[in-house]
Amino acid sequence: MKYAAIMMLALIVISSLAVFPYIQSAAGENADTVSLNLPYCAPRINASTGNPAVVAGVYHNLSINIGHNFSSVNVSVFRGNTTFSFLYSHGNWTSPIGNERLLDTGHCAANTTTVLFVLGVPLGSLIGNWNISVDVDGSPFYSGFITVEVPYPHFSMATPDFVFRVDPFTNEVLYPTVDTYKVRLGNPGNIPLEIHPEFESFENMFAITNASGIFIPLEQRYLHLSFTVPSWSPRIIKTHVSVIGTPLFIIPPNPGTANINSSYKQTFNVEIDVVRQGYELLDLGDVTVQYKKTLYADYNSEIGLDLFFVGTKDITLDVSTESVRLDRIALENATVSAPVLIPLTNTSERHMHLSLNTSSPRITAMVEYHLKAVDSSLSRNFYTEVVVGPRPVKPFDGSFYINMIGISLFLIFLIVLVGYAGVLYRRHRKEQDEKTDDEREKAIHRARKGAEKRAKVKRYTSHPPRSQRKTDGRSEKRRSGKRR
Repeated sequence: MKYAAIMMLALIVISSLAVFPYIQSAAGENADTVSLNLPYCAPRINASTGNPAVVAGVYHNLSINIGHNFSSVNVSVFRGNTTFSFLYSHGNWTSPIGNERLLDTGHCAANTTTVLFVLGVPLGSLIGNWNISVDVDGSPFYSGFITVEVPYPHFSMATPDFVFRVDPFTNEVLYPTVDTYKVRLGNPGNIPLEIHPEFESFENMFAITNASGIFIPLEQRYLHLSFTVPSWSPRIIKTHVSVIGTPLFIIPPNPGTANINSSYKQTFNVEIDVVRQGYELLDLGDVTVQYKKTLYADYNSEIGLDLFFVGTKDITLDVSTESVRLDRIALENATVSAPVLIPLTNTSERHMHLSLNTSSPRITAMVEYHLKAVDSSLSRNFYTEVVVGPRPVKPFDGSFYINMIGISLFLIFLIVLVGYAGVLYRRHRKEQDEKTDDEREKAIHRARKGAEKRAKVKRYTSHPPRSQRKTDGRSEKRRSGKRR
C-alpha cells in the first residue's frame, strides 16, 4: 500500500508535467521535463552546489516527460570511472548485474509520453557532484548534475513529563493543558520517516494525536495525549510513551555492507495521580491513606483536617497532637474517640474529620497518626504539620489623629478668618478716621469763615463809613421834625 501510494503520487506529478528548473543541463530545451525528488517530498536543491540533492542509500523518483511516443529510455549516473545505469525498454526496467537493488522495478511506471524511474545511488557513494544523462531511443535527451549527500535519518522530540490527576473512583477522560503539555516532533534529517507511538502499558487507555504516518524532512508537528481513566482506587502510576521513527525508501544493502539504521526512538514519561487535589498519598499495599502533609492556619482559629482511607484490611488509628488542641474526631460524621476502629473497603473511601484549635501563635504544630492493621503486622506512623500564623495585629486607628487634624485645620481657618476680619476693620476705621478729619477741617474752615464774617459785620455796624453817617444824620433830623 505504501509503494502504491508512491506510484500514484508519481503518476500525478508526471501527468501534471511537474517542472524542476534547477538542474544544470547541457540540453537546456529539455531541462524542464525532468523532476527528481524523494517520495512524498518536493524537489530539493543542495544549498552548497545549487544542484538537485540525492541522498545516498535512498530511493528517489526520477520522472521524465518526453512529450512523444518512445520505446526505450536509458539513464546514467556517473562520476569518474563509476557509472550506474538504468534502462527502460518496451515496458521493462533493468539495471546491470550487481546494481539491480538500485532500481525499484516494482514501483516504476510509464505511459506513452512519460516514464518514472524509482532509483538511487548506493550507501557509501562519493559525496559531491555527479553527472546524470538521459537518452531516449538512443538519442541524447538530457544531461545535467546532481549532488550526492550523506544520509541523515533523525528526528527530535521536546516535551515535558506528562502528569494527569483525577479524584479516586472517578471515570473520565483526562486532557492536559494543551499549551503546556504537548510533544513537539521535528525531522531535521534528510530522509522521510514513518512514525508510530509505543506504550509501555495501558495502551488501550491512551490516545495520542498526530503520532503516525509519514514524517518528511524539515517537518514539525505537535502530538497531544489523553488518558481514559477507569474508576480506580487511590494510586500513582508511572509509565512512559515512545515515538518510533523508521526510515523509508531505503535501498537494500549488499550482504555484509553497512546499512541505515532501521528505527529511532524518542521517549517521554507519563504519571497518573489518582489522588485528591492537594493531598499526599500513603500507599501501604493493603491500605492507602490520603492526608494533608502541611496545613496553614491563623492563630486562635478552628480548623478542620480530613483523611481518606481505602483498603482491604480494617485498621485502628490513634491521633495525638502537639501545640494544637484536638476538639473532635468524626468518622463519617459520627463523633468517635481515639483510637478509632475503621473498617475499610477497596471500592469506596472512608472519611475522617479532625476539628482542631490553634491556641499558640507563630509555631509549627504537629498532628501525629498511628495506624495499625487489625489482623496483620502492618503499621505506620505519619503526621501533618500545622503552621500557625502570628497574633493578629490591632489595626491602626487613625481617628484621633484625623480629628486632631480636622480641629487644627478649623482653628487655622478661624485664625485666618479673624485676622482677615481685623484687617478689614482696621481698613474701615482708617477710612472713617480720614473722613472725620476731613469733616472736622471743613467745620473749622466754616467756623473760621463765619467768625470772619461776623467780625466784619460788627466792625461795619460799630464804625459805619463817613458817607453813611452823614446820611443817617439827615434822615434822623427829618424823622425828628416830622414827629414835632
